[in-house]
Amino acid sequence: MSGAPQIMPKDWLVIGGLSLVWGGSFLLIAIGLTGFGPLTLVFLRMSLAIPLMLLALRWMGLRLPRDRQSWTHLTLLGFLNIALPMALFYSAQTQIESGLASILNATTPMWSVVFAHYFIRDERATVPKVIGVLVGFTGIIVMIGPGALGALGTDLFAQLACLVATACFAASAVYARRLGDAIAPVSIATGQIITASLMLAPLALFIESPFAAATPPMAAIVAAVAVAIVSTSF
Repeated sequence: MSGAPQIMPKDWLVIGGLSLVWGGSFLLIAIGLTGFGPLTLVFLRMSLAIPLMLLALRWMGLRLPRDRQSWTHLTLLGFLNIALPMALFYSAQTQIESGLASILNATTPMWSVVFAHYFIRDERATVPKVIGVLVGFTGIIVMIGPGALGALGTDLFAQLACLVATACFAASAVYARRLGDAIAPVSIATGQIITASLMLAPLALFIESPFAAATPPMAAIVAAVAVAIVSTSF
């Protein structure tokens, strides 16, 4: 049968697993921010994930690209999908609760539908897609609790930062889709983590001076390692 690929039961298991590890990252981020600055925490999340990602590449028989054009794409993705949006999100989470941040993060599919409609020929917005996104967004609000929406508008700058971040996530997903099969997905993920780490290192060092800060509590250290290993590399 031609058309869109069918989603198999194992695919739903993968989607469910991703929901757990990515959804749980907001709590880990909130704990990590008790001991690290936002930029430092994003850098730790990405840099600690690199060794495991490189091992995954080796295990899968893949490798990072070696041509300049591919690394130009990976640098743009590192900025658009990691460095900028995560810096915005982590900074926002110093002002708003993780529950509200999770809800705002759930607007990413809405942006994705809009961007894909205009920039990917075979991904036009349809009524079922729009309804599906709205149902999913409503479900997230129900799971987290409508009470989290009570803080909407109180920290407007932080909430706008989250929305800009989600737009960046969606734009980067559309951009990566347009790359087609030129670079393997795991190579894309590893490459953009590397480029984002290189961007974030000097910013974290000079803006937040982490080496001059007090020793982070153990809970923050564990959360930083967990968000790197579980919510990023895994």
